[in-house]
Amino acid sequence: MRHFLFVTSVLAVVVSARSVPTRNTTATAHSSSLSASPSTSSAGPPQSATSSPAVQTVYPQPPLPNRWAFNDPSIYTLSGDFEITDIPRTREYYFSLDAVANGKIVAIRYLPDLVAPDGYARQMFTVNGQFPGPLIQANEGDRVVIHMVNNLEIDQTIHWHGITQNGSQWMDGIGGISQCPIPANGGTFTYDFTISNQYGSYWYHSHYAATLADGLVGGIVVHSPSDPLKRGVDFDEDRILYVQDLLHDQSDVIVAALKSPQGYRGAPAAPEPDAILINGVGATNCTAAPAGSNCTTPAPPEILVPAGKRIRFRVLNTGAHAMLRLSLDKHPFEIIEADDTPVYGSSDVHEAPVGPGQRYSLLVTTDKGEVGDTFPLRVTAASACLVSAFRQTMVAHVRYVDDNGNYPEYGTPHDQPWHDLDDPLTAACDDLTAKYPLAPRVAENAPTEVLDTHVFNSQFGQFVGVDGVAFQGFGFNSIAYQNQINYPLLAQVENGLSPNPSLIASVTYQNSGGGDIIFNNLDPNLPHPIHLHGRSFYIVARGQGNITDLHGVEIDTNNPLRRDTTQISAASYMVLRLVTDTPGVWPIHCHIAWHLSVGKLGAVVIQPDAVYDFEQPAEWLGLCAGTDPQAFGPDKRNIISA
Repeated sequence: MRHFLFVTSVLAVVVSARSVPTRNTTATAHSSSLSASPSTSSAGPPQSATSSPAVQTVYPQPPLPNRWAFNDPSIYTLSGDFEITDIPRTREYYFSLDAVANGKIVAIRYLPDLVAPDGYARQMFTVNGQFPGPLIQANEGDRVVIHMVNNLEIDQTIHWHGITQNGSQWMDGIGGISQCPIPANGGTFTYDFTISNQYGSYWYHSHYAATLADGLVGGIVVHSPSDPLKRGVDFDEDRILYVQDLLHDQSDVIVAALKSPQGYRGAPAAPEPDAILINGVGATNCTAAPAGSNCTTPAPPEILVPAGKRIRFRVLNTGAHAMLRLSLDKHPFEIIEADDTPVYGSSDVHEAPVGPGQRYSLLVTTDKGEVGDTFPLRVTAASACLVSAFRQTMVAHVRYVDDNGNYPEYGTPHDQPWHDLDDPLTAACDDLTAKYPLAPRVAENAPTEVLDTHVFNSQFGQFVGVDGVAFQGFGFNSIAYQNQINYPLLAQVENGLSPNPSLIASVTYQNSGGGDIIFNNLDPNLPHPIHLHGRSFYIVARGQGNITDLHGVEIDTNNPLRRDTTQISAASYMVLRLVTDTPGVWPIHCHIAWHLSVGKLGAVVIQPDAVYDFEQPAEWLGLCAGTDPQAFGPDKRNIISA
């Protein structure tokens, strides 16, 4: 057993290419191996008992921009020149987290002149001055090294959504769970992990408070020779399509209001978004903007696609709240991927609902017009999933071009929405799979035997904040997560402790094998998108109501859908079957940022005996040095009644 103690030693840690001061960089005493750990430089991650090899940069990232790159096409289009190989390589990135205002990266948080993704001026947090952030591409088996400097005025962590992190559990990027946060005002950290036994569509985002809603998001694509979906065979072009909702207030303002008795804009849960963005661009109705605000409605975005081709759109819902429904006039979708699972599905989908955190690959054939023609891509908020009914649709124009990217000055605009689109005010807020069943292309049966079955009940109730103020909010098993931000749960389990049941709902699987999570959504009105860190799960059962065991429940282990983020309908249950072969402490949480920020998170502890033997890099330990282990992170609290 190792001991994670909050005392200081004399070990200095140098953490990235940027010589920026951090908070106290003396490392905590974790094991005797630390005394011999050398200082490290940008040439590689810190050396420790994990014996990580020095970084050899194979594919370095281009130099960082010094201005905001609002609409850089490199983050939307995947080049056919990327070499897909099974020879492992190291891919090295430099991420600078910055605030952006007036089109420039700025060093202070609030300025009167701001940027406006939807036309309404507000400040955005960015990676390398880009929103969405730079695209990460890798092959299965590659080592990915991201040197990060946090120039914001708040602490940060970045989560690599869908990456299993087996063997690098401390790189999952969750403050208070898998690491201490990266300090504000120049703090640095290097994320270093190998992508093993997985490929497909992923993304990264802030996992500190609710600041993903302020712009800290970007895409990840992992290629593999094993992927049954082949460019040039199954599709001709590969694109990323970012969709998300946006509120005009900064996330900290929203969360502070949500934890107050008054709520945000008078509601205990966040209301409808102010805008919907497609590839970072929206369109606010400036006539309804508050008097004196800075608002100019931008032109709708245009997406250029070659005519006569099969386009793979990797749709990422990087938003904070709303399920979004996508349709493209005159073009049916074929669903070919759900999260990172290649699937067979209907080839005649007129509208695809995508929940927060989810990914779908939609195959579109561009044979419905001539070069120069345009077709509306409609992204509509599923308002029945929210607390109030409203209609809100963002439109981008998909334009056909020739193979050289050219098109005539005038083309035919096609404006013919599908006649059978669901009414967003009344349509059920179900996963896409409720209407269009999907089957994995690579067959894999779920375990037929399980060692343990545990229950998470998702609840809305009355809570009390760390300041003693009562408010309405969300939690699991009558507990809203309270985050000991500087004493990560991973370190607590490594010290032989169990998660404190008064601070977090948790379940434990002691051994490797099959395990079930019965997830009951007790909320009678709202669905919740649920994400599990650490590995994908099999969806083996679902139904209306709630259950406490599997007696009488029909379990389907025959090649069920595998994914890491699923939408659980109101007043319903779902059975998630796991293979408990990834030792660690893995969050399971609602991916509505506002629900998560008020405590809708639990923990799945897998093989705690194996966690005892973890050896984290010295730099990881240094993040916690000189901090208060009893301090609580932002916006977490306890339940007092449900």
